[in-house]
Amino acid sequence: MFDNSIADIFAKGGFVLIILIICSILSLGVIIFKFLEFKVLNKKYIDDFKMRIASAIRARDIKEAEYICGLYKVKVWSLTVTFPLASVYAYIFHNHNLNRDILYEKAIKKLDLEFLKLDKGLGILSTLGPVSPFIGLFGTVLGIIKAFQSLSLSQTEGYFSVMSGIAEALIATAAGLVVAIPATMFFNYFRRRLRNSLPYFEEAVDDLILQLKKKEEQVV
Repeated sequence: MFDNSIADIFAKGGFVLIILIICSILSLGVIIFKFLEFKVLNKKYIDDFKMRIASAIRARDIKEAEYICGLYKVKVWSLTVTFPLASVYAYIFHNHNLNRDILYEKAIKKLDLEFLKLDKGLGILSTLGPVSPFIGLFGTVLGIIKAFQSLSLSQTEGYFSVMSGIAEALIATAAGLVVAIPATMFFNYFRRRLRNSLPYFEEAVDDLILQLKKKEEQVV
């Protein structure tokens, strides 16, 4: 009565299952890319970068510090990711003559912009999470409608058509959940990583400004 082969399931799933497969591929692509990109939020990269910059500041070589900011990248497998703190530090060096409070405020705004870049793409996961189950439910409804249409043709053969149709329709519901659950889980995980990492970056910004202002006071 039922053909449980994967090829048959995909063949009978219809266009709804095709849509969910595309959603699944898109979701998986975003998850993998963001997982690699978010490696830059690791505290060890913050400490390594701060150490290099601190060495240049002790040598009173601002040009060298700016040079480090321009070159500092994080390589994760074959992906090269721009380090958010490098752009913020470069901004601070370029505007180090500003008042400390004003410089800190502007640097934090710059940091927020860098974090917005990291947030880019998460909207896909936040959309697929709640939408995918409804796409699957739509496929289920279509499958049940087709099943009951078959029932009206012949009471004997129609019974088996109904049972087969319902089973196939539920595949769409399952496929919707398969897309939605990972998308929702990783969306929440990535958002939490961003939120929890921000204080470390803000502290690094404050440390740099404090170092620069102390150096300026020593010169005066």
